[in-house]
Amino acid sequence: MPYLIDLDGTIYCGRQPLPYAAEWIGLLNRKRTPYRFLTNAPENHPEDIERRLVEMGIPARPGTVVTAAMLAADCLREMAAREPIRRVRVLGDDYLKSRIARDGFILDDKRPDCVVVSFAPSITAGEIQEASCQIREGARFIATNPDDQIPSERGLVPHTGFIVSAIAACSGVKPVMAGKPSDALRTRYPALFGCSPEQICVVGDRLDTDMAFARACGFRGYLVLTGAVSQQEALEQPEAYDRLFMGLDEIIRLEESGQ
Repeated sequence: MPYLIDLDGTIYCGRQPLPYAAEWIGLLNRKRTPYRFLTNAPENHPEDIERRLVEMGIPARPGTVVTAAMLAADCLREMAAREPIRRVRVLGDDYLKSRIARDGFILDDKRPDCVVVSFAPSITAGEIQEASCQIREGARFIATNPDDQIPSERGLVPHTGFIVSAIAACSGVKPVMAGKPSDALRTRYPALFGCSPEQICVVGDRLDTDMAFARACGFRGYLVLTGAVSQQEALEQPEAYDRLFMGLDEIIRLEESGQ
């Protein structure tokens, strides 16, 4: 069974690996089970994330990390194939900007055809205000991810969703969402893995992104209580996922049993 695996709150928390993450990925590698790490965190280069995983002792295979920034760049290319989009304003980090520029778009903060909103600590209130005005005046609006908070060593901290919500509220425009829970990947991963959608399993710690993504695409949803959702919250919404796990050790036992 192929897996689409969340990272923050599922495999690690900040820079600390979560229990049994290394053992589970090692098991998938030994069994040659197909998987991708699918993270809504857009602010890091995928190769940097792969190196971080290996440094944590998690044996990630090369090329298995897919970020919301990568998905946003794909979304922009697909949009530009249908509409006259050449100039793009990016509220995000250098990796996202360089990836979009590499695809042939002109980075333009003054007269953009499209505004791509992501996360970076350097984003200012002035940039949020100007982006809102540009979108209200007709620029298209793409967001990397809707997460308003992510786990860290210091607990939950604000993330992209706060910026996206502010711009959407001020502009009156709902963004095209590139990352989870978008259903844009409904056909990509069944084609990649060579299987039907119901054979793919999304493993994650959030109901509003990971499990909603699984439901939107017709994939299975395995919710792990290692990050954002409490056991009580999970038990109150049993329809939101297919199986509930206290930790990754329970998924290891399931995988080893062949169920």
